[in-house]
Amino acid sequence: MLALILGVNLQCLLDLVVAGISLAIGLGFFAFVVTVLCSAAFLLNSKKEDNTIEVWIFLVVVVVFSFDIVDEE
Repeated sequence: MLALILGVNLQCLLDLVVAGISLAIGLGFFAFVVTVLCSAAFLLNSKKEDNTIEVWIFLVVVVVFSFDIVDEE
């Protein structure tokens, strides 16, 4: 009934759903990679010599948060 009202067939609707799911997966993967790369850049560019514990805690928090973002999609 909805297809008749909108003039869109079922194949087109299914294509849009699959494209949306693919986009969500792709953006989630992209966000994870960017998060890891930014964390590595932060680790390599930290200036203080005695802050290794803080840097590692930061990296763990970022990786856990990035997994949480990927899981939500």
